[in-house]
Amino acid sequence: MQGIESASVEKITSPGMESFKRLIETVESRREFLQREIAAEEDIRVLTDGQIQKASHWFWGIFRKRDLPGLIAELETSESKLEDRRKEFDGSYIDLDVQLPAAAMPAQDKMVQTFKDLSQKCQRIWDVISDQDVEKKERSSASRTVSRDTVNFSLNPPTDSDTLVTGQPTLVLGNANGPDLCIYPGFIILRNRTNLALIGIDQLEVGYSVQRFIEDEEVPGDAEVVDQVWFKTNKNGSRDKRFKDNYQIPVVIYGKLTLRSPEGLQEEYSFSNYDLGFAFARALLALGDVLREKEDEE
Repeated sequence: MQGIESASVEKITSPGMESFKRLIETVESRREFLQREIAAEEDIRVLTDGQIQKASHWFWGIFRKRDLPGLIAELETSESKLEDRRKEFDGSYIDLDVQLPAAAMPAQDKMVQTFKDLSQKCQRIWDVISDQDVEKKERSSASRTVSRDTVNFSLNPPTDSDTLVTGQPTLVLGNANGPDLCIYPGFIILRNRTNLALIGIDQLEVGYSVQRFIEDEEVPGDAEVVDQVWFKTNKNGSRDKRFKDNYQIPVVIYGKLTLRSPEGLQEEYSFSNYDLGFAFARALLALGDVLREKEDEE
């Protein structure tokens, strides 16, 4: 079997996205630092407030009353610092909606809608993780065997709580043998535990084709059955009668989507509903065309 998977995350960022990647990493690093600072200041505030309460008590105040002014000043300083940290954290984000040219918005909206239809209506989506040509000496109707895993495509609603803020939903393509592909306005992010990769949609190579598939598992309800073949066949495709337990297998039409980039992105998906997959692939291609045109104009 030959694996179908992308190169490591560290290697596949598009050349034109390197500076934007560094910006994301810088903002994320600052947000992580601020989160730690906020948590520490909240602990200090709680501790100091407890000490003030104790110093104000009628009994313990006998021993701690002289500490009260200093504790109150310390609490005020902590609260002021905490407010400053929270304001900085709330302002530490990247507004993605200013990254996408206005002329690309119709194509972006179309891609989101077709993806929504695909993710919600297509009964089965597979990530093809490896394939192998069938040797001619094998008495099989198939010319190619594949290893595949069922995955989910999902539409995450807009959020203002992350580093990347956008009014657009994030399109998430499940990946059985690597990081999920997250489509933001104008680019794709793949992320592992230690690194991330950015791939410009204008750099994406999108392929889509009809796939005649000999389905030896349950046929999805939205798949089109176009033929039947024998499990064991003669060279001309007819039934090999030497096998008494020979049986027929349905041939269905699936959609085959390939996503590649010059830097090493390599993913392949199969859709049980050909038309839904085709609509998404066409919309994704159209968005890439618009972004390339705008880049040429600049």
